Amino acid sequence: MMFTARRIRELFAALNDELAGKDIRGEAYLAGGAVMCLVFQARPATKDIDALLVPAAELRLAAQAVAQREGLPGGWLNDAVKGFFSTSGSFGI
Repeated sequence: MMFTARRIRELFAALNDELAGKDIRGEAYLAGGAVMCLVFQARPATKDIDALLVPAAELRLAAQAVAQREGLPGGWLNDAVKGFFSTSGSFGI
């Protein structure tokens, strides 16, 4: 499965709705292919969306709910990239 810039925006709108419905405020710091699609238009699509999620547990649960509704694989929003972010940065963590 590949995610175009348009689909990424749709999914983040769905994620936002899911979080709003639970009165949760979160942030996703994008990395990798999603940035190349959305910001630089350097590629047409990406296979997953890599992001540092804050608060992680709540955003993961919301992403799972979106995945179920949208028929997506569970790892569509992948936070494994967190290991590449600096611990000295300020990311609301």
